[in-house]
Amino acid sequence: MEKLHLVLDWDGVVWDSDSYKRDLSTRLADYSNQPFDELYQNSFDRHGFNDKLLARQIISPDIDFRHALDIVDSRMSSYIYPDAKEFIHEARARRIGRITILSAGNLSFQGLKIDASGIATLLHEVHILPDNRQYPASVAESKSHLLPSLRYDDKSLVFIDNNPDTIGLAQDIYSQDDTIMPIWLNRSSELVDDTPKDPWNRLDIDRLESLLY
Repeated sequence: MEKLHLVLDWDGVVWDSDSYKRDLSTRLADYSNQPFDELYQNSFDRHGFNDKLLARQIISPDIDFRHALDIVDSRMSSYIYPDAKEFIHEARARRIGRITILSAGNLSFQGLKIDASGIATLLHEVHILPDNRQYPASVAESKSHLLPSLRYDDKSLVFIDNNPDTIGLAQDIYSQDDTIMPIWLNRSSELVDDTPKDPWNRLDIDRLESLLY
C-alpha cells in the first residue's frame, strides 16, 4: 500500500546540472570564444531550448554547434545522480508512493532532460514552473504554496529540493502541519545563512522510510 506522495526537485536533486554544463562548456569551447554562461543563458532567454540548435546559430551564425550538442545530448541519462536513480527505483519497488517532479525552468529544456533521463516512466507526474531569474523568491513561493494541491488521498507529502530558500520557506509555512515534510538536499554539505533544519546530503530510501514510523 502506498504510504505518501514524494515530490522531488529536478536540477541538483535528480539530475546533475553542474556536470551537464561542464561537459557542454568543454564541447562548446572548441567552437566559440563567447563566454559559456552568456551563450547558455541566451539560448534559453531568447528562444527556448526546444530550438537550441537554431538559437545558437542565431547567436553565432557562422558557427555550427550541432556536433557538440549531439555528443552531450546523447549522454543525457548519464547525468542522473546514481543515488537518485536508486532512490526512485526503490521507491517504486517498495511502493512507497507517487513520485512527482516539481521543477522550475524552461519548459522545453526541462521536458527534454526528463524525457531523455531514462527514468521518466518511473514518474507519476511532472510539474514545471516558470523560472523567474529576476525574482528567484517567486519560485520558492510558487513551489511552497503548490504543495497542498499535489497531495492525494490525504497522504503525507515529502518535498525534497536543493534550494535552501525554497525549503526554508516551506518549513516555515508548514511548521504546524506534520503531513507536509520539506527536506533540504545539500549535496555540497556547505552551510548557508538560516540553514534549513535536518538537511540530507544524498537521497536515501531507508532514511525516507524511517520518516513514516
